[in-house]
Amino acid sequence: MTKILAWLVVFIAAIWSIAAPDFEPILAFFTSLLTAITLQVKKSNNKQETETSPIIEESDNTFEIAEEETSEVNPVFKLAERFLEVFESHGVHLNEIPRCIPEKFGISLVELVNKDKLIEKLTPELVDWLCSTFNIRRDWLEANGNYIYDTKNYYKNEHSLLRLLKDLKEQHHSHIRVIAYKDVKELDSNGERPQDVNLLIVIPAFKIDDRLVMKYIPTSTQWDWGYWRSRYQFKGITRVCYKKLNLTFDGYNLESKKMAELSSGRVFPKPIIDETPMGYTWYPDDYTDKETESQCAKETHETRSILDYIDEQRYADVFTNSA
Repeated sequence: MTKILAWLVVFIAAIWSIAAPDFEPILAFFTSLLTAITLQVKKSNNKQETETSPIIEESDNTFEIAEEETSEVNPVFKLAERFLEVFESHGVHLNEIPRCIPEKFGISLVELVNKDKLIEKLTPELVDWLCSTFNIRRDWLEANGNYIYDTKNYYKNEHSLLRLLKDLKEQHHSHIRVIAYKDVKELDSNGERPQDVNLLIVIPAFKIDDRLVMKYIPTSTQWDWGYWRSRYQFKGITRVCYKKLNLTFDGYNLESKKMAELSSGRVFPKPIIDETPMGYTWYPDDYTDKETESQCAKETHETRSILDYIDEQRYADVFTNSA
């Protein structure tokens, strides 16, 4: 509107200077013309800036900026979140947590529904208790690491694994469980590589009423069935645990990606176990039995070699009193 009025003044001044060609009308004409041109140029620049700049809606953008600024969670609050996540990922309901934690730590439902109050209770002693109880890495719990569990490689270190299983069996008796996952439909000693097998150890952490809450010990070793030494080690461990500890492994299939995640210690095992179909998909001890011991014995052509390997590696020494 201002621009139109400016050009209207120019038109009137032009008529006046033509009708009365004197100094004053001519000065009025040029002054009004300069003003109109200035307004025209300014409007054109404003239009160009508007076209090239993003449209900002104040209400939406204000929310987005605030959201960006608060998107990074404070590590202290992350500790509280992961504290609760550990219980949830082990099948412990929020309302059950106070019954699981020793009374000396003073955790009630009030703290569990208020992060500020929970943070006040997360002393180094309570954090240590949680890490020990559930075999959790402290740096992960404190939001300073990506691995939930420490995982150990037992390839060419079978004695260490056998000692661990022996000790756990003596502590937990029939409540210890060892799950053997394989990532192929059928194992074949003459087949292509890799054909990986991985072990997950499961033991009780504590009891809620009559229900056991389990603790998980993932292992990083993925024994390749297609490589003789790797296969011999796994078969030897399987047979010795059955013969010396009366401990058999539960065999299930698991896709390679999930097995890699599990063996790396990056995921909680319980969801994977819960998704596993009922019923074993294979029996590891079938691959170590003699034909005279089981009608289901498999790969018996190398059973004698497995027994010799067990003797050569002195697996039985782990179970002697002096070991």
